Amino acid sequence: MMALEGFRFRRGESFIHRSDPRAKFLLSFAFMMMAIAFVKLEFLLLIFTIQIAILANGRCLKDWLRSLKGLIPLIILIIAAQLLVSWSWVSAATYSLRFVVITSTMSWFLLTTSPDDLGLSLEQVGLPSDISFAFTMAIRFVPVISQEFQSVYDAQRSRGLELEKGSFIQRIRKYVPIIVPVFIETIRRTYEIADAMEVRAFGAKPKRTRLNTLIMRPSDWAISLIAVLLLVGTVCLYLFNIKVPLINV
Repeated sequence: MMALEGFRFRRGESFIHRSDPRAKFLLSFAFMMMAIAFVKLEFLLLIFTIQIAILANGRCLKDWLRSLKGLIPLIILIIAAQLLVSWSWVSAATYSLRFVVITSTMSWFLLTTSPDDLGLSLEQVGLPSDISFAFTMAIRFVPVISQEFQSVYDAQRSRGLELEKGSFIQRIRKYVPIIVPVFIETIRRTYEIADAMEVRAFGAKPKRTRLNTLIMRPSDWAISLIAVLLLVGTVCLYLFNIKVPLINV
């Protein structure tokens, strides 16, 4: 559950916080496509360094590191699998870094983007309000469920529930007193949200109005242009199989 902490919005007044969600999403998508298209250590290190700078600008490094701590078992598994298959530390480091880069592309975006602004940007690009609302609610729910799980986990352990002892099957069974309350609480929250939406006449009119609108600033257009150039360059290098003198994995 600690890994989900890197996807919860943190309010701030930095440059990356003030940037338009559409520009940030384009840049995040460009980084993800680069990491997927090229399994090269230098490319991944470059993207990783840029993402660290973005997180530092948004003052979200601690939250990102906390979420990265929850991904350590998966990173170790990737390293072990690569060492067993290829016996290469370069390959193990490359694929584990690739995993970190791909997860971080959405992490810094969600850490610095308000769900309200994200929903507003989706509507302004032409997405129906129902779909944008469902998407933003899903993003809001993931950290809430994570926090609820941690609260129930701590409460059950304080009551004497020992999760570290016993066989693998016994340990899985011991999580039932944690999963069931979380599941029930999640259902209760969905009913509360449904009641609140009904009270506010959500969906009464096909076209909703908004108090605020997002306006692309020159810096947002510059970020978008950089993202588009990165995407075009990635597609050209990948389709035409242009060789770049990098470390081979």
